[in-house]
Amino acid sequence: MNIRMHMVYWKSDEFWLGKLLEHPEIMTQGKTLEELEENIRDAYLMMVMDEVTIVIASSNPLFEGRSDGGSVALAGSWTPQTR
Repeated sequence: MNIRMHMVYWKSDEFWLGKLLEHPEIMTQGKTLEELEENIRDAYLMMVMDEVTIVIASSNPLFEGRSDGGSVALAGSWTPQTR
């Protein structure tokens, strides 16, 4: 599923600055417009992933978990998928 959002951006003396209209709390910067777009996407994904709770109970060594209620990390590379 593709998500289309609107970004408002402007150029300061050193950086491009931008924020999402649909999520004005997401604001970032980049040295180039392309870097700004990448940073906006990353910030959006971080916000969305922060709202997702993942519980993993596995003996698979691919997963590293913490028993103190902390985060669970995947020991390897992964690509976030949207549905």
